[in-house]
Amino acid sequence: MYQAKPYTSLAVAILVIFYNSGFGYSWGPIPWLYANEIYSDSTVRGVGAALATSVNWFSNFVVGEGSPILLEAITWRLYAIYGVICLISSFFAYKFYPETSGVELEDMDKLFDKE
Repeated sequence: MYQAKPYTSLAVAILVIFYNSGFGYSWGPIPWLYANEIYSDSTVRGVGAALATSVNWFSNFVVGEGSPILLEAITWRLYAIYGVICLISSFFAYKFYPETSGVELEDMDKLFDKE
């Protein structure tokens, strides 16, 4: 980045806000909805949501603490690693996560049992 330019920090702030707004209104909520939607039993749903939240925050911590160190050590290759992780995650979600749109909460067990 060109820190000497006066508009750089403002441009970065605007782009981050734009990205977060778009992500929050599109793909961001889907994992939270999906994790709560697939459990038909309310007691299991609570445990599943708690586990998903814990894993999410732990992963955010690891990425937040590790990224600056890795970025300094391997520079641009870190973005390639994150890209590969995203591709693998996309394939995994496409292959193993069934579509739950239009499926009643009581029928979720049947949906996952047949797969």
